[in-house]
Amino acid sequence: MNFRALIILCLISLPVSAWEIPCNWTNDTTTQANEAGGGGLFATGGKKDYSVTCSACHLETLTTPAAMTIDTSLTFSPALAMVNGMPTFAPSQRYQVTVTMTGENRGLSNCGAAENINTFSLTVEDAAGNTMGLLESDTGQSSMSCLAYSLSSMNCMGPLPMTGGTTFIAGDCHAVTGYGANRTTWTFFWTAPAGNTTPDLTFFWGVVDGDCKMNSLRDEVKEKRLVVKRG
Repeated sequence: MNFRALIILCLISLPVSAWEIPCNWTNDTTTQANEAGGGGLFATGGKKDYSVTCSACHLETLTTPAAMTIDTSLTFSPALAMVNGMPTFAPSQRYQVTVTMTGENRGLSNCGAAENINTFSLTVEDAAGNTMGLLESDTGQSSMSCLAYSLSSMNCMGPLPMTGGTTFIAGDCHAVTGYGANRTTWTFFWTAPAGNTTPDLTFFWGVVDGDCKMNSLRDEVKEKRLVVKRG
């Protein structure tokens, strides 16, 4: 399913359920009228996701404009070096990366039995859209070996993320994703590519501030990118 079909489906179908399990990103939305699914797109904004972002489906209504109060950032440990005002990475260095969402304003009250679910998705690409470096979740998957959920699977209602973590990697392994009730920070790892000829790379990511309604409407979204150079 291409990104135009995904956007159209989001607009004309019933409000899709919140992204609660890995299958929600990998499911083909044609399997069931009210079944959320990204058809293998993780909405990072990168080329591998056809530039689709979270806001393609997480929509405001015409009468309720977005508050536009949330923001998001990446924190690297060890820190990226700054050279001529640009963040740079060391080849083959493994970084712990923390995704932070600030300014949360949705789902903080009147949720009843529903959960305040927030999410993010991220990838790292070169200019051609190739996934660069090794992504690892904090629950054991990587961009070399991840959760092999099949498109249109209706039977993958496992815990998310796995016990004790905040992130997972599923589908074709090109993106790391986070989920959690009342969560505004997520952790993953990125090992920079080896070699001395690595081109500039771009981190593409977005966060969703869910409103506890368990559908895609009236959430708030922030999408960003960060260009990093080889040190």
